[in-house]
Amino acid sequence: MAINADILRSKFGFNDPNVIQGILSDPGQVARYEREYQGIINPGASTSTSSATVAGIDPIEQAKKLNEFYISQNQPAISSLQSSIPEVQGAYNTQASYLKGQEAPLTERYKNLIQQITDTYGQQIKTTQTSQSQELGRRGIYGGGLWDTSIQNAINPLAQSQATNLANVGISREQDLASLLNQQNTLTGQSVSDVRGIQNLIAQLQAGDAPGAVTAAQNIINAAQSAKQFDIGTELEKQQMAFEQQQASQPNYSLAQLGNLAYLFNPQTGALNSTGVSLKQAGGGDTLGLFKT
Repeated sequence: MAINADILRSKFGFNDPNVIQGILSDPGQVARYEREYQGIINPGASTSTSSATVAGIDPIEQAKKLNEFYISQNQPAISSLQSSIPEVQGAYNTQASYLKGQEAPLTERYKNLIQQITDTYGQQIKTTQTSQSQELGRRGIYGGGLWDTSIQNAINPLAQSQATNLANVGISREQDLASLLNQQNTLTGQSVSDVRGIQNLIAQLQAGDAPGAVTAAQNIINAAQSAKQFDIGTELEKQQMAFEQQQASQPNYSLAQLGNLAYLFNPQTGALNSTGVSLKQAGGGDTLGLFKT
């Protein structure tokens, strides 16, 4: 009959659930107590058991004494591991507090980047409006449909770029904050798992099983107390770099005329904007003198 919790309680006198669980989870301990149990229910099964019985030695008492000896030998390690549990929990709490403390600075950095994008594009739009108005004024255009459309065409790329940048930053902010929260939750789960692992190893020591238990517990403690590299603000750094690169390549549009249409001309790429503005002039040529200096 296979050893079980009832047999350990009734035949060997174990009452501590942790000790019983520690024995049943260790194949070596299970085999050991199964041999001893067979000696109890079948005293003639082996010479050693038979001899012990003849000599008047109670195998149950012997097993208890042997187990108590193992436990007493393991007691210093048990006490040390029990005292390490608050230390492990404290280490994880410290790491979680650090991550929690990064939420406000990360949010503030995003706020600053949003303000920087807003201010930069706002100034660029204002500068573009002024320069295009002056350029149109030199050509004798001070209002009307051509003036309005030319100004709008000049600032539209900037306004669209601003909107795209702000949308991307908003998405990245949510991703970074979600990542921060996920790392905190992971620490909580890991703390619970590590404490449970140490408690299981303590149970093995209380059951008299020492080999490997102390080393395994120390590995858990060392991992919990080691410094962690956290992933904080990765998406923010990407958005900052993208914004800086975009600003470095921002074109300075000029007015250009092709036939009876006025276009915005990108001198960096040589491209005209896709929508030309009708000059309402007959014939072709540089009718507004846009190419004159």
